[in-house]
Amino acid sequence: MKHLFFLLFILISFSVFSEDKEKEVIVVLNLRNVNIDKEIADAITENLITEIVNINEYNVIERSQLNMILDELKIGQSDEFDESSALQVGKLASAKMVILGSISKIGETIALNIRGIEVETGKIIFARNLKRTQESDLFDATKEISIALKPQKQKTELTTEEIKTKQNQINNIKYAGIGLSVTGIAIFLAGTGVLLYDIFGYMPVVRDARDNGTNYEDYELKYNTAIGLLAGSISGISLGIIMAGSSIPLIAYKEKVVLTMNIHTNFETVVALSFNINY
Repeated sequence: MKHLFFLLFILISFSVFSEDKEKEVIVVLNLRNVNIDKEIADAITENLITEIVNINEYNVIERSQLNMILDELKIGQSDEFDESSALQVGKLASAKMVILGSISKIGETIALNIRGIEVETGKIIFARNLKRTQESDLFDATKEISIALKPQKQKTELTTEEIKTKQNQINNIKYAGIGLSVTGIAIFLAGTGVLLYDIFGYMPVVRDARDNGTNYEDYELKYNTAIGLLAGSISGISLGIIMAGSSIPLIAYKEKVVLTMNIHTNFETVVALSFNINY
């Protein structure tokens, strides 16, 4: 018996690992028939297996391998499977899930009741109950069940329209960065021009007013003007440098940038810049 169990384990393991390793292994047990011919239940079982295989998401244990497992556990295909025996089959098959259920007929209604039991936990992780009035409609019902069994994959690809919209948003941010950079450079150049004018153009006028004995009120006015020009030029140069520097992450923007900046300069005037970009 031990040798048979070992051989059975080797055969099933070899078969499973020879298939797609990324797919989970499941076992589909024969559906139990209630007030309906067993031949119909067997046919629907086979059709359900085919539909599950066709969705290409699972490795389904072959019927020959399943029969070997049932023989080892001394369970026949005609026996009724409860959750305990289903779990035994699943564990021996190294399966992730066992599919079992029944087909029953009450009056004119045929019910297809399917459950999926997780082998590791013994929990029912999938359940469907479909009702039909014609036996031929049961084949479409198995397709519906197989689709429901298909794992929901997270969307990873963007549509062409989404890519276009995202690229437009990125371009708009880059254009904003270019505009900020150009404005910063212009303010920097303007501040530099004011500073040069103050040093080489207006400061000599202040010195002349001081050295030539101009009245104090006229000298004070010229002096305060020179200081104002100096303060304004330094503020402009500083602001221009900061704006041009802050435009770099916007121009180089790829996915996400969160930029919050507050600038305060205070000489005789106050210049403040505050903006927030969050995408």
